[in-house]
Amino acid sequence: MRVFRNAFWLTSGRVAGDLSSFVLFVAISRSFGPATTGEYSFSFALASILAFLGSGGYDEYGTSLYARATDQAARRRIWADVLTAQYVQLSFAVVFFAVFLAITGGMRARVSVIVELSVLLSCQYLSRTFFIPSMASQDMKAPALIDFACRFAAIGFALGAIWIAGASLPALLIGFPIGGAVMVVLAARNAAAHGVSLRPHGDVKRIKQTLRSISTFTGCELLGQFYVRTDFLLIALLIGDVEVGLYATNMKFVEYGVIPLYLLGLAAYPSLTRAAAYDPKAFRGSVRELARLMFFLAGWLAVGLFCLVPLLITPIFGASFARAADILPWFAALALFKAGDNTIYRVIYSMRRPSIYLLGMLIGTAVTIVLNFILIPRFGLVGAVIAAMASVGVVITVCVALLGVSLRPGVMVGALLRTGAALVATAAVLIGVGRLELAPWIAALAACAAYPIFGVAAGLLPHPGRSMLHAEIRAPAETPPA
Repeated sequence: MRVFRNAFWLTSGRVAGDLSSFVLFVAISRSFGPATTGEYSFSFALASILAFLGSGGYDEYGTSLYARATDQAARRRIWADVLTAQYVQLSFAVVFFAVFLAITGGMRARVSVIVELSVLLSCQYLSRTFFIPSMASQDMKAPALIDFACRFAAIGFALGAIWIAGASLPALLIGFPIGGAVMVVLAARNAAAHGVSLRPHGDVKRIKQTLRSISTFTGCELLGQFYVRTDFLLIALLIGDVEVGLYATNMKFVEYGVIPLYLLGLAAYPSLTRAAAYDPKAFRGSVRELARLMFFLAGWLAVGLFCLVPLLITPIFGASFARAADILPWFAALALFKAGDNTIYRVIYSMRRPSIYLLGMLIGTAVTIVLNFILIPRFGLVGAVIAAMASVGVVITVCVALLGVSLRPGVMVGALLRTGAALVATAAVLIGVGRLELAPWIAALAACAAYPIFGVAAGLLPHPGRSMLHAEIRAPAETPPA
């Protein structure tokens, strides 16, 4: 049950933190309108690129090696190499980003807003590096609570600045860099509590070797961030900040909705990594269960996006965002693609083959750029969603083809077919209740309540007592603790 327990803590902390972030997004939308909402989303996209440029991939790379190590001496060496390389790369990233802002002036956003968001996100990802010993030991409660507490405090300050003082966007984000700094301090203390040093070493040869080894992981994370933000940047370029605000509103529901998928994979990551290295049979069983769980959650999200969230858009964000509700069904379809993407991502990383995902995203990024330039001028925001779905589908197809026997297409297809059966049954409930001419809320809630029942009946949830995800996989030279 360790995987589900860790998934609970990670999901609880992340959902609570992101719920408060969503409340801030709503407050900004209602207080400043679509244009400032677009500036905030654009700034967030740029800040995310800096965070991944400086720290992306370190937590994945370090956790994988740390979980596989069979003795404390190996873990200490891995930690020292990862931490030192992290310090070096983050320093170069900050200098690069400062030069970028000096040259561009922030483009469509104020530099102060970009910097405030950049500090928080960079600190958040640096903290994930400090959490490697805790995460690899599957002790994920403290990282989850620290991340939540610091983000919640920063967002709480911003909300107070809006509602009490009516502050401008730069002024209300002042608490973000402070919260980020506190997060780093607490994360460093957590690392020290696991018996590791926070001092870098001076072995240049080892630093270069670690940077080379981690470059593929960093490249994946950085490209992935650009890949998921390309649509925001191109919408801003082609049709303006107001459209970015409308698109970002819908995408927020998708991004927050897929968080449980990401955190489920993160909780299973140490077990998957060890199974990939030492027990192929357990690994295949775990991947099959993970895929079904991912599609179960994505299907539930799709139901909510299709029939429930459209009823919430105008009451939450205001009449100026009414157009966003019209295209939400397209985002529901996108949610299903995210299940395949999250499964592929975690399988590839547990096998330590990130170059496959990097190639898939390179092709997917090219596809999304081309399709956005073609479809956005003709179909507007719907074109951007279609481009996103097509690019995710390309990434999944490329990665499955390159993995070969390591991930048979039947695993993904089987999970998708089971989800499709649950969705068809849910659609029947939605249509049936709708014919009773009751309030739309009742039909939407009935569909959301019916889906998990059909999902269980379709075999999407593994039996907790027999789940391969909970199997204790040990290295050949490792013995159980007394």
